[in-house]
Amino acid sequence: MRNKNSKHLHFMSKLQARNLLAYRKTPLCWRSSQLALYFALPPMTNDLITLLANVALTLSFIVAVIFGITQVRAAARDRRERLTLESLRNFETREFAELMQYINSHKMPASRKELLALPVSEQVIFVQFAQQMETLGILVAEKLISMDLVDKTLGSFVSTSWEKYRTFVHSLRETDPFLAEYFQWLAERISERLQKQPRRPYYQKTS
Repeated sequence: MRNKNSKHLHFMSKLQARNLLAYRKTPLCWRSSQLALYFALPPMTNDLITLLANVALTLSFIVAVIFGITQVRAAARDRRERLTLESLRNFETREFAELMQYINSHKMPASRKELLALPVSEQVIFVQFAQQMETLGILVAEKLISMDLVDKTLGSFVSTSWEKYRTFVHSLRETDPFLAEYFQWLAERISERLQKQPRRPYYQKTS
């Protein structure tokens, strides 16, 4: 037992001597800085621990807010892309093609009396197209789909079809001032866009 203690003390003495030698080899300015830093550091008090905890909590909150904003933006982008695809599919249906053909080839009624004089099937077409244009205007106004999409898919057809509806809609605006408000807004924006910022055909951009 005494031999083991002696060996342990001898080992500790060698280790202390080695550390002392390394400390003595350290430049004096470094030793002074290390000692000053050691004695200058305050002990970890409860206030300091509380401050560090609050900082960590604040940083966690900021990270959570940034993550939440990113998720909201991604969800809005996904919703916009989905609505854009749905709108494109609606424009490609046979039903919508029939609506366009009817609007282009028929004279629109100028009053409710003229509308009621039409066959029921034509009355339905007249109202359905106006509803679709109103819905499209709402989607563009709420920035759920882009004006650029409407310009590329329907273009001047929106404004020319509104001109056919204008007299009829204005005749009913006395009782319902909100009738076809987004249809009119969309048609006017498309018309302004075509006059002030006409779009070049895509084949000219890529040639």
